[in-house]
Amino acid sequence: MCDGLRRILGDYMTVLVALEDEVVSNGRVALTHLVRTLEPFHVLFTALDTLLKDVEMKKAHGCQVLDLLYHHCNHGDPVCQSAIRSLQHHCHQVFFRQLSGWLLHGLLVDQHREFFIQPSGTTATTGQSSAMDSVDGANISTTTIKAMKQQVIRLKDSHRRRQPRVLHCVEPRLLPAYIPMQLANKMLFIGETVQMLATDEAGVRRSSAQYKGGSIFQEKEILFARQLLAVQQRSLFSFIAMEEVVMEVYSCISGRLWHYVMKEANLIEHLRVFKNYFLLGRGELFSSFITLAEQILRSPPNNNTEHDVNIAFQQAIGQLGSADAESGFSFHVHVTLPDKTAADKGSTDVATGWDRVGLSCAVTWPLHLVFTDSTLEDYNQLFRFLISAKRAAQFLHTSWVNLMETSQALKSMTDDQRLLWKLRAEMAFFVDNLQYYLQVDVLTVQLKNLVDRVETEQSFEAVRLAHDSFLASLLSQCFLNLKPASHCLREIFRMAGSLHDLLLKLSTWTSAEHQRLLDLQKMFERQSGLLLKILSSVGDHRSNPHLTQLLLRSDFNYFYSKKSAVGMD
Repeated sequence: MCDGLRRILGDYMTVLVALEDEVVSNGRVALTHLVRTLEPFHVLFTALDTLLKDVEMKKAHGCQVLDLLYHHCNHGDPVCQSAIRSLQHHCHQVFFRQLSGWLLHGLLVDQHREFFIQPSGTTATTGQSSAMDSVDGANISTTTIKAMKQQVIRLKDSHRRRQPRVLHCVEPRLLPAYIPMQLANKMLFIGETVQMLATDEAGVRRSSAQYKGGSIFQEKEILFARQLLAVQQRSLFSFIAMEEVVMEVYSCISGRLWHYVMKEANLIEHLRVFKNYFLLGRGELFSSFITLAEQILRSPPNNNTEHDVNIAFQQAIGQLGSADAESGFSFHVHVTLPDKTAADKGSTDVATGWDRVGLSCAVTWPLHLVFTDSTLEDYNQLFRFLISAKRAAQFLHTSWVNLMETSQALKSMTDDQRLLWKLRAEMAFFVDNLQYYLQVDVLTVQLKNLVDRVETEQSFEAVRLAHDSFLASLLSQCFLNLKPASHCLREIFRMAGSLHDLLLKLSTWTSAEHQRLLDLQKMFERQSGLLLKILSSVGDHRSNPHLTQLLLRSDFNYFYSKKSAVGMD
């Protein structure tokens, strides 16, 4: 901006020198002649003074100055308008040099934090780091070899760790008003993607020789650089021209990233494996896992729980084996420990290990752009819900076996045994239909829709949006976003476990167990009826076909609805 002001003032200085020569040569110059000659600069200096005072008052710097210039260039005087546009042109030289470095090379050289894209202060992972990186450099000399080996084992057993890569964000305070936030986010995406593609899995920056054509953009880099230079050299800034170039670069980088994700990293195979594990597609594996881990996870977790449950998980995999497509994947069961602060404050939270269990997986580069930390948390939310449903179904099926053995041993059945039979059958019918709905009507259908959509797209952003939409649909159709319905389902799952525990006491049956059985029957009728009422009301208003499908499966003859109405009366 200072350079632009010097050039504008250069014309003024030229006029002053000419007047000085005229005064020296003629000796006498009329005052009116001086006023008339300098009059055009009076309006210009007034406009520039207003602009500079505005900059000073608002303490504007960097791209904020571009914003002020944009507003001040709409001046009624042609001379002032031309001068301010000249200032804008000079400032845009710096802006476009920074923008070109960011878009084409992922470089941000901004010591004074003037560009509207800034480091966000958080880090992402770009490659696998060694266990040595996690050891404090100041303490390496005092760290024993044994401790380092234990660290290596712990890192390998947990999800894959990568070297941190600084994330960036759009700083709205620095964003010029004439650049929409949507376009700014595309610029952010381009630069961060170039940074990511310019580094290998170990976080080491690649050389140009490692790319066919010598660049991430291959032969298009020179074309993009020339297009940006042409926009930069325009005497009058054109937003449309800049937007066109940015969108071309965006399409190119999105296509390259799509190729990495779809062709080289094989996203579709990852989706199918994630369904087998996170969404319990391998039902036989998790049936075995539930049996092996039941005693470990039915109580609140402690420091040894995660180790013990991973042994059970590996035993389940060892019993059933893994498919060939899953050979390159490493899943780890993690269990979140309860908050010690809440426990010290006397919290009544008695969550079991099943409520805090989750899966982690080493996601290959560059699929961490699709399977981000937030999406993995969504997968784990679904995993906890689905394994609770499967665990409830397994309890009810085991109860049937126990009831069959008991009824064969006895000549006649008591009233409590008949009630147990009836209640178990009603619960099993409800849970089995829910299981079928979840696995067939929701998970299988939604995964097929996702795969079909992904296979037809040619843009990485479209693929990522399709995956995000897939997860949002799963969370919605599993009722995890509908808190009342989710609460009813979890209560029914808990009742299935209580019924199973009650059946184990059948040989030592007392009046307390009898009362507990009656209470379970009432609670199940209340919760199942309430759930169906909630789903019916939601279905009527939103016309969701998946709700209609579940209601048809679970209450096709209005059995639960009528029972609930009678119970409430």
